Amino acid sequence: MFDNADMYGFDRFPSPIERAALYQRVLNEHFPPPAIARRLRDVPFDRRIAVWVRIVWSSDGEEWLAGEAWRWDRRHVFVTQLGIEVRLQLSGVWVAPEDVRRRVIPQVSESG
Repeated sequence: MFDNADMYGFDRFPSPIERAALYQRVLNEHFPPPAIARRLRDVPFDRRIAVWVRIVWSSDGEEWLAGEAWRWDRRHVFVTQLGIEVRLQLSGVWVAPEDVRRRVIPQVSESG
């Protein structure tokens, strides 16, 4: 049987109360003004962009995480799909474009 006990760095996935103790603020969060946020929509699945996002945690400092850009304009990028990130209170984070880099995903050839 597959043992995933240490998959998340925990013996088990933390309870909501334990998770709350793990949350950290994202110091470089760059949320758009409400008028702009309301008009930005998720892009279709096939237009989402694989990215590296720079996160500056309130306790752990700077870290680059793999994610997907789902919403953006010239001054803001919403990145989600950050894996099991227990320090993040929400499903994603808004950052400035300078904190995001495209991730190159190797293409699988059909010839083998």
